[in-house]
Amino acid sequence: MTDIDKQRANRLLVMKAIYDASGGSEGNAVSGPDLLGTPGLSGQELGDACKYLAGQRLIRVTRTPWSHLTPNVIHITHRGIKEMEESLQAPDKPTAHFPPAASIPPKSRSTRAWPLILTIVVAGLGAAVTAILGVSRLDWWALALVVFAVGSTLAAATYAITTYATSEEEHRTLALWVSNVGCFALLIGIGIYYLIGPSSPRTANVVANKVVTLSAEAGVPGAKDPAGIDVNGDALVFEPGGAVTATCYSMAGNSVWLHFQLGSRDAWAPFSDFHYENGFSEQLPSHCP
Repeated sequence: MTDIDKQRANRLLVMKAIYDASGGSEGNAVSGPDLLGTPGLSGQELGDACKYLAGQRLIRVTRTPWSHLTPNVIHITHRGIKEMEESLQAPDKPTAHFPPAASIPPKSRSTRAWPLILTIVVAGLGAAVTAILGVSRLDWWALALVVFAVGSTLAAATYAITTYATSEEEHRTLALWVSNVGCFALLIGIGIYYLIGPSSPRTANVVANKVVTLSAEAGVPGAKDPAGIDVNGDALVFEPGGAVTATCYSMAGNSVWLHFQLGSRDAWAPFSDFHYENGFSEQLPSHCP
């Protein structure tokens, strides 16, 4: 194909895209950037084709000082509609400005967006996994669902964005709906998890007022039932002024007893034997596992 033949074919491709986008109506504006997805054409070729079509009064264009080579807004003219209808009605015959429509290969789906989609999805998944592992204690299945949802949403949103330069309006709309639904479902899932899912363990820091002998059972003094014996054979105690961490509390009669975890052993002591340290949690669990 000579350069002249290629230029004429490019003009027909662009004119057909404008005709389709406008619905064959002079009153419907066509966005110039939407034409950038015309398969097989560079930005320079697209701009040259539009300049020629405008010069032949087949289209009317509107430009801005910062616009691309392609005009910002395009309107097909009566002359352009008439010649496109002539071309479509007799696809084996050339028209005044275009080669036979049958000589132009049919438009194929553009796949140039997929490398970008793959790159963004992989980067998004990596960021999501890193963030979730860093700030959450989700179970493996919950983590897998979140990663899948984030990846699917990113893929759909990226596809919608990268196909904005094509004329596949129905695919772009579907991708946008999928991405929005994916985001909405992910937000609902996170909300449900935090509302009814397992709560993170809460603790409270307290300071012993005196020597506190630890008991193996709430409500039973440590002298009768010590929580354990140290290396010297004495009952386990907390020294005065020592800060320790309570994991929960329980009522024994009219008294509140704090629970302490000493390795694999459970230990208890009366709440009255301690005072608060800065940062004491008033939501310490009242039921110990």
